[in-house]
This record gives sequence, structure tokens and C-alpha cells, in this order.
Amino acid sequence: MQRKLSFPIKLAVTIGLTVILGTHFVGAASAEQEVKINAEIGAKLAFDVSRSQLQIPVDPLEAPRNRDSLVFIVKTNAPFYNITASHSTFEIKDYDLADKGNFWVASDPVDGEGTNGWKEVKNEMELITGETGRTNREETSATYQLRVDYSVPFGEAETTILFTASAST
Repeated sequence: MQRKLSFPIKLAVTIGLTVILGTHFVGAASAEQEVKINAEIGAKLAFDVSRSQLQIPVDPLEAPRNRDSLVFIVKTNAPFYNITASHSTFEIKDYDLADKGNFWVASDPVDGEGTNGWKEVKNEMELITGETGRTNREETSATYQLRVDYSVPFGEAETTILFTASAST
């Protein structure tokens, strides 16, 4: 004698097999969601000068011209940068070496614009302009020179130079 399964049991087995086999063959349902990431990177420029003092001994007979150099070290994520110099008075006994044409500077950029040779020092000067930035470390230099003859009084003079590096676009 054959046993007949009841309709509710047949229905339960059919649904169970459909769910199990359907999930296996069809796969689980999926969903997607989009997430946007917004980054904000600050503009930065780090600037250092290799030396805090220059020594330029001169005399009208033995060494009428002498020079000393320093290096500018720049790190920036700006596309370009500039370096300016502000010079204070440079006097020996009321004789200003800069005003009388005895104090000169030359800058050496990597790929920007420099002084293009020796220039007489003025109170405010651009030493380097349009230097390519986006660098983890770049070195450029400036050299200062004194030129004296017998019209320059003897003695010692001291001046201060304020270098400023600024980012540009």
C-alpha cells in the first residue's frame, strides 16, 4: 500500500526545495551604494636659510672684492614660489655701503628667474621669482659681494637681511 503524503507536507517540501535550490542557482540578492570622498589639502611652504651669518672681509689693496654665499631650502606644495630680501642699512661711519654701490647680490634659481648676474643691493629686492614648486626639498642660492676701494672708510659694518619666501600660483 502506498502512502499518500498530505497536501500541506507536499507544499512545505516544494517551497523548501525551491528556496534552497533557488538561492543556490540564482544567488543572493545584492545592493549597491555609492560613497564620495572629498579631500582638502592645505597649501604649505617651509623655508629655511642655510646660514645665519655671512663673513665678507675686504680691503682696497689685497682683496677689493670678496663674497660669501648662502642656500635657501624650500619645501612646498604650491605650484611656484618667490624669495625676496629686505636689507637694512649697511654703514661704516655714516658711509652706507649699499647706497654707495659697494654691496652686490647674485641669485641662482633652479628654473625660475633670478637676478641675472650681479645686482646692486637695494632695500627691497626680488631674488628669485617663479621658481617651480611642488617639491619635497629644493635648494637655491644667493651670493653677496662687497666691492671696495680707497674711498670706503675702514672699520666694521653690520646689516640684517630678512628673507621671505612666498607661494604663488
